[in-house]
Amino acid sequence: MHGQNNYLARACNRVSLAAIFLTVLLSYLFARRASAQTDERLWIAAKVNGQPVRLAFDTGSSHLLLFRKGASRLGLHVTNAPPDVKLNPGEVPMGRTEQCRLAIENELEFKISFGVVDVPPVLDKVCDGLIGWGALSPGIIEINARAGVVSQLTNVPPEATGWLTLKIQTNSNTLRLEVPAANSFTIAIDTGSPQGVQLAPPQWREWRAGHPHQAATEHADFIPASGLVVGDEVWATEISLGPLVLTEVPLIEASRTDIGLGGADYQATLGLTALKRLDLILDGKKGLAYLHLRKSPPLPYQHNRLGAVFTPLSLEGGDLLAHVAEGSPAEKAGIRPGDILLKIDDLDVTRWHSDPSILPLSRFWERPAGTKLQLTCTRGQDTITINVVLVDILGPEVSPGPKPK
Repeated sequence: MHGQNNYLARACNRVSLAAIFLTVLLSYLFARRASAQTDERLWIAAKVNGQPVRLAFDTGSSHLLLFRKGASRLGLHVTNAPPDVKLNPGEVPMGRTEQCRLAIENELEFKISFGVVDVPPVLDKVCDGLIGWGALSPGIIEINARAGVVSQLTNVPPEATGWLTLKIQTNSNTLRLEVPAANSFTIAIDTGSPQGVQLAPPQWREWRAGHPHQAATEHADFIPASGLVVGDEVWATEISLGPLVLTEVPLIEASRTDIGLGGADYQATLGLTALKRLDLILDGKKGLAYLHLRKSPPLPYQHNRLGAVFTPLSLEGGDLLAHVAEGSPAEKAGIRPGDILLKIDDLDVTRWHSDPSILPLSRFWERPAGTKLQLTCTRGQDTITINVVLVDILGPEVSPGPKPK
């Protein structure tokens, strides 16, 4: 642990945040189901100065981080980053706590200084912070995303040596794998993201062009270095990333944060939903990752059955504006991009920021198929009432539509 302790104590005024754990939280409020997305973290049992702390293992983050509210709860003094710190794409300013004692899994204990990042107040209610890739990278770990478990291993199991083996990129402070191909590329592994596969724009456009009839819904994520990200989400029966073939996974386009961090050879990010389709062992000592496609059927995928999200321009408040997927139940019912949501059935949602009981809105969009909703919106000077029926859009049980000729 001596080398790891040196890494953890290293000072820095900026932090790389790929999709990071925070991406789930705006989804929780506006687009995704609470229980499916906010509880499905890879939690690490830890204590700081003897106090229990709720930390998520996030391979898309470069450091051990506390959110400012968590640092305050633990009574830690924080030194802020200099106001003129220079940031690369995908980075946000990071303060530093005083030295403290961190104990992980009741086995490892050392003195460290946490990085501290600020998040919007509405987003810091789920956990105290993150354990980034660097903290566990010197060892051998197994990630079982399906069970939500991270295990430290003494050796790589013999059966794993027959799996697909990829090199871990050693010059990256987040978890990235090098994929051999005619034109080699990198894949990011982000346990802080609830998503399936996030494709770089060229690969996303290519996939959509090859599947023009694929049904789509909408997703909404908040990423500190990118802000609000809204876009289509589709389902892939199979997708190949070089020698890595995944089946039955959702797809979205990667954010500019992922693209900026990934560099010119970046092609995709695998989030927790994609990792549930894999067995994954990481040997940081040798710089190797072992991957094996699970033969078990995919878990049911709870998704946005409306095909639209309503999000504010600012997390501090404001109107909830519609983003609508083409061909979705929302579009067919008459919802248009830019419509302002006033009510869901009899619930006034305009007070979403001041009344926490209104959120998450996602609980409405993820009700069972066949559920009827009445939405009241404004469009320009007009107030309109729209009746919509929720439909299963994504998942292995949903037909992808006719194949292109």
